[in-house]
Amino acid sequence: RSQVTSLFGAEVLWSKGYTGAKVKMAIFDIGIQANHPHFQNIKCTNWTNEDTLNDNLGHGTFVAGVIAGGDAECLGFAPDTEIYAFRVSSDAQ
Repeated sequence: RSQVTSLFGAEVLWSKGYTGAKVKMAIFDIGIQANHPHFQNIKCTNWTNEDTLNDNLGHGTFVAGVIAGGDAECLGFAPDTEIYAFRVSSDAQ
């Protein structure tokens, strides 16, 4: 099964040690799905008037997965990156 990381040759970078370790990435989006199993190193903050950090639409979770997904079936480009997720859009926006 082909993954987007394979199509762009990410394995070459990973073999040289470029996995996102010691990198901090901010994502300003709708949040990240709570307790998602593909992420190990995420810090979240809420800048909306809603009382949840959860991504109920899926977009922020998808973006974080492309960057730092940690599951072998859906590996991100930099799986060791530390993600800072800023929930800046509500479900209604």
